[in-house]
Amino acid sequence: MTDHDDDLNRRSGNHVGNHGNHGGSNHATHPPTGGGGLRVVAPPDSIAFDRLVALWQRHPQCQVVDDDGAACGREAAWRWRFHGCSEGIMCTHHLDAWLLATAKLDWPSPCHVCGHVFRTADDACTVVAL
Repeated sequence: MTDHDDDLNRRSGNHVGNHGNHGGSNHATHPPTGGGGLRVVAPPDSIAFDRLVALWQRHPQCQVVDDDGAACGREAAWRWRFHGCSEGIMCTHHLDAWLLATAKLDWPSPCHVCGHVFRTADDACTVVAL
């Protein structure tokens, strides 16, 4: 084993050398190699890591589909759940439109999916800021 391999093992938390069978079984993250030493785990693919970091900064998009069938595309700010019949995330624009439409309903009102009758919009839906 070279000094470089030894250094990699120390930094990755691998123990260098053959230290027995650890109580009868090999440690799952340090499988033995044919020579009795431990395998050095390669660093993550930097291209995949860079892509992951780039996606991490993206904000989720509103899941509401407009009348023409196109996705809204605005930044989502709210998570809504209609008592288990539907759920998703939406932008403030669509939340405001839903609140206005809901205020015009005669309560109690039935769910258009399951038919359960709810006394108020608060009974039917939960909205939480992302």
